Amino acid sequence: MARGHTADPTSGINTEPFFSPDGQSIYFTSDREGSPQIYRISADGGAAQRISFEGSYNVSPRISPDGRSMAFISRRESGFRLAVMDLASKQVQILTESHKDESPTFAQWPHDPDRYRDRWSWCIVCRID
Repeated sequence: MARGHTADPTSGINTEPFFSPDGQSIYFTSDREGSPQIYRISADGGAAQRISFEGSYNVSPRISPDGRSMAFISRRESGFRLAVMDLASKQVQILTESHKDESPTFAQWPHDPDRYRDRWSWCIVCRID
């Protein structure tokens, strides 16, 4: 469990903390390098690692229940897009073409995950105004 550690409170604004499903890591948004990007830090503290590198503005990290993917909002072509990153390969896929996507979250679907263990069984829910 986190013990009040912060990544580096003197080098930027750290916002939007989100625990990994296993409770071992905290993902968050920080502008420590100039523009908002996504970082990960151990729940026990230590050095933060930058996770997002594509685009100049990446915020709102949400980790899938299986811990393999991260949904987030990325500014591309002067609009906000819903994106998903494979955390192992760091490959990013832009999922929407809207300019108003925000607040991603993961919802389980279908209701029987054991039946679909080998398939993508999580859907991403995002508010689009």
